[in-house]
Amino acid sequence: MRGWYRGVLANPKGEQAAWDWLRDDWSWLEATVGGDMEFSTYITVTAGIFHTAERLAEFKAFFEPKINTPGLTREITMDIKVIGSRVDLVEAEQAAVNQAIAAELN
Repeated sequence: MRGWYRGVLANPKGEQAAWDWLRDDWSWLEATVGGDMEFSTYITVTAGIFHTAERLAEFKAFFEPKINTPGLTREITMDIKVIGSRVDLVEAEQAAVNQAIAAELN
């Protein structure tokens, strides 16, 4: 199931549907696989895909209220940093990358 989720989330056409599914069905997911050592990897899988400030804000809005849930604290804390670092990198390098591409196209 996690593989399915990751595959759909990684597809730009499926990203929103997968993210909505995770948030909408979190209670079901927690009841079904919560307590499993792999449960927290849904958080990590999500963080591995997200790379925009908007998705970071959505990730925080959804997961920060769950930060004190046993077994999830570390993943949530670390994955907020992972997404934040990626967002910072994209923003810092965006102009240089766009300039390099434009130079190659001309």
